[in-house]
Amino acid sequence: MDSNDDTDRALKRLRAQQKAALPTQRERDAIERLIECAKHDTGQSRKCADFLLAWWNGEQNGGFDLADLWGVDTALADDMVTVIYFVRRSRYYPDHWGYKDDFSKIWELWRGPGWKRTYPPCANNS
Repeated sequence: MDSNDDTDRALKRLRAQQKAALPTQRERDAIERLIECAKHDTGQSRKCADFLLAWWNGEQNGGFDLADLWGVDTALADDMVTVIYFVRRSRYYPDHWGYKDDFSKIWELWRGPGWKRTYPPCANNS
């Protein structure tokens, strides 16, 4: 076995991994519905924005409270679960998929100047 065979096999594996990481139409639709919702000014929009911005940079933008899954319509919650699966599978940030402008707009709407990350009190703390 020579190094060309090893290189060819490695390239084939890499191409297969990249292809497997591509979003399905269902996943793209879910991302785009969440983006559209996050661009409005409603309680559900805030939850969608929190969810999406946690994917973009959870440490800087604040995390996502999983209890918010029951604070949005079932269809939006299902979209969030679809995106969670996609993020785990693809291992890429939204910029990679061409959503940088959308996420920047959402950040401006929900995390713009003056935003300060707050931590809710723990349920166990009195």
